[in-house]
This record gives sequence, C-alpha cells and structure tokens, in this order.
Amino acid sequence: MTARKKVELLGILFWVQGGLSVAGALLFLVVGALGGLGLIEPKDTLQDRIGGALGAAILGIGLGVTGAAQVGVGTALRRLRPWARTAGMVVGVVDIACCCTAPIGTAIGIYAVVVLLNDEVVALFPAV
Repeated sequence: MTARKKVELLGILFWVQGGLSVAGALLFLVVGALGGLGLIEPKDTLQDRIGGALGAAILGIGLGVTGAAQVGVGTALRRLRPWARTAGMVVGVVDIACCCTAPIGTAIGIYAVVVLLNDEVVALFPAV
C-alpha cells in the first residue's frame, strides 16, 4: 500500500471514529436532557436530576469536541494540509491514552502513530 493510500485510510478511520463520537455525544445530551426533566426516572430528586444532566452535558460536550476534532483532522490528512500530520499524531496519542475509546480507538491511535512516523508519509506533507 502506498504512503498516500495509508494517509487516506487513516483519514477515513478518523472520520468514522469522529462520527461515532459525535453520535455518542448527541446521545449523552438527549439522555441528560430527558433525565434532567425527570422523564427517565420521575422519582429522582431535583438535585439528582440536575447532577445527572450536568454530568451528561459535560461528557457529551467533551465527546462532541473530540469527535469534531477527529473529523477535522481526518479531512486535513486526506487533503495533505501541512499541519495535519502533527494534529494526527496528537489525535493518535490521545486515542491511545484515552481508555474510553478502547479497543478500537487504541488500535486507530497506534495505526496513526505508525503511519505518520513513516518516512514516506513524512515526505508527503510540506514543511510548516
């Protein structure tokens, strides 16, 4: 497989993982809103509902931001933007370190680091 094809595949993997993260974020936000309104467990106290809704909102926003970053980096990698290799390395290392995406995110993170450190791939990206 050529270096260009490896980078394109990595970009697509980031798109898929980012899309799943954004979908998960939306789920957290919807469930948090429903729980905060008392529609999931009406017997919960107001304090419990607010705490659950805030927790779900924080997780949803965090997951949405990381998902959007993955989609953006995947797009930039496929377009061979000069900064995309560095951003892809950061996203790959975060995927490896973040246990919430295991095992698929860990595998994608390892693949990202291996591909983006390849000399042929480094030559594809213009110096910043």
